[in-house]
Amino acid sequence: VDNEELSALKAIKDITDNNDKNLINTNIVSIIINDTKKHLPTIEESKLVLDIDMSCLALNDYHEFFYLRMLAAKEFLFYGKDNIVLGTKKFIKDTLEQKQIFYSEEFNYMNKIN
Repeated sequence: VDNEELSALKAIKDITDNNDKNLINTNIVSIIINDTKKHLPTIEESKLVLDIDMSCLALNDYHEFFYLRMLAAKEFLFYGKDNIVLGTKKFIKDTLEQKQIFYSEEFNYMNKIN
């Protein structure tokens, strides 16, 4: 079980414990969270969430980008520093190989900038 799967399980538990199950479709929540693994939306609802997650790539301010990168590294520190470096390199490589990075109507213009 990886970080995204644990996040999905926790989100579903929190939703079902604290909300009316009819208000939020936990299946969609799980799909959205799991779509973050490859940063490729499999459903329409994932597009904006993934774009917001990737929006730090479009920051013009290096210091803000670096700060957000350090927060992400802290989040995954339990994997170990060497694995974080390897994971970051893989993430960058995979991102650069994608046909597009942003998918929602709100962020689609960013594909032309970056």
